[in-house]
Amino acid sequence: MNIITLLMPVYNEGRGIANTIRNYHKIISSKIPCDIVICEDGSTDNTKEILKKLQEDLPIKLYLGEERKGYQRAARDALSVAQTPLIFMVDSDGQYVPEDFLNGIQFIQDYDIVIGRRMRSKEHIHRRVLRSGFNFLLRPLFNLPIHDIDCGYKIIKKEVIDTVLPNVSGYLPYSFNAEFMIIAYCMGFKIKEFEISHLEREFGETSVYPISKLPKIITLQLMGLLKLKIALSIGKLSKLIP
Repeated sequence: MNIITLLMPVYNEGRGIANTIRNYHKIISSKIPCDIVICEDGSTDNTKEILKKLQEDLPIKLYLGEERKGYQRAARDALSVAQTPLIFMVDSDGQYVPEDFLNGIQFIQDYDIVIGRRMRSKEHIHRRVLRSGFNFLLRPLFNLPIHDIDCGYKIIKKEVIDTVLPNVSGYLPYSFNAEFMIIAYCMGFKIKEFEISHLEREFGETSVYPISKLPKIITLQLMGLLKLKIALSIGKLSKLIP
């Protein structure tokens, strides 16, 4: 069995997903033998067909969704299928580069989670402002030493996933990654940030944080942070007590 899984949740990335997967396979598999698991989330474009064709050329394990579950459920399901001691979970939009993995993996022996920090993000300005404000709130609220908690580029030990995932209850509906990381930190797992590149999105626009939905997103996130803080404070989460 390989020691690491390269894990990608995918939704409507038909124009770039083949190149993205090929690049990661070329850079990472040549250095560290790994499972490649692609979890597709009910795409409405030609993503499914491209992934099926790609599976004929590359040793990928492909999970296709019949309908859209949303990132929260898709990420949970993706993490639950990985069985190797280490999981490298990365977004599939091509904005992260595989070469940075080789810089991050060196820290995993001393840490439980290694997460990227986008130093020069190519996101639109409204997303950068939203992300900066969100991280600014999290650091004092949860005493977090993390600056880019929602980064979709992280290496995680399997034992962390097995322990943390049952406690992720959707308090932050637009930030699965952040909720996972907050709970992991509060449970005492050691986290390391390292600098990574962040490229412009080559094809299309992301639908995660459209401007039209910002008021709703901000309101739900603030309410979710309060609920999560209360849950952590009263020990409501099932495995937080040592």
